[in-house]
Amino acid sequence: MTFKKFLQVYKESDIYLVQDVLPPNPMTKEIYLPKCLLCGGYTNYLNTMVMWFSSGGTKSVLHNDGFENINCLYDGSKELVMIDQKYRDMVPLDKNGYSGADVEKVDLYKYPTLGKVPWHLAKMEAGDCFYIPYQWFHHVNSSRSRNLAINIWWSQMYDLPQREDCEPKVQDLPD
Repeated sequence: MTFKKFLQVYKESDIYLVQDVLPPNPMTKEIYLPKCLLCGGYTNYLNTMVMWFSSGGTKSVLHNDGFENINCLYDGSKELVMIDQKYRDMVPLDKNGYSGADVEKVDLYKYPTLGKVPWHLAKMEAGDCFYIPYQWFHHVNSSRSRNLAINIWWSQMYDLPQREDCEPKVQDLPD
C-alpha cells in the first residue's frame, strides 16, 4: 500500500503503518535526530529509523529489541511498561522472543514470575523522546487518537569514541 493510500484509509481501517524511513525515502528530510545523537560518533552506529503510524488504540506485546532505541512521539500519547533486562529470566518468552502475557492484566497462575518483576511506567506526549535501553523489555500502549512516532535504533556502544565533538555540534541547536 502506498503512503498516500494509507493516509486515505487509516482513520476508518484497523491498520498500522510500520515503515523504515531511510534514504532515499524523501521523508528522511522531515526527521531530525535528537541532540544527544548528533555527537560522540552515534551517527556511525545508526541502524535504522522506523515510522509507526495509526489511528490510535494500538498495543504491542511485551518484547525487547537488540538495539539501543529512542522513540520520538510526533502526535498522540503513549504509555510504556518497562522491565530491566537483568530480569530476563523472569520474563516468559515464546520462541520468537515475545511474551504472551497481557501486561495490563497478568495471569499470575500462568506467569507467576512476572508478579515479582519490578517495572516502570513511562508516559509520553507529543514532542517527547524516550530512551529505551538495549534489551530492556517494554510494552507500548498508544492512546485512542492518532499516533505518529519515529524509533531511532543504533548499535550498542561501549565507549563514546568522539566525546570532544559534542559541545561544538550541539551548542547552537534549538531545544
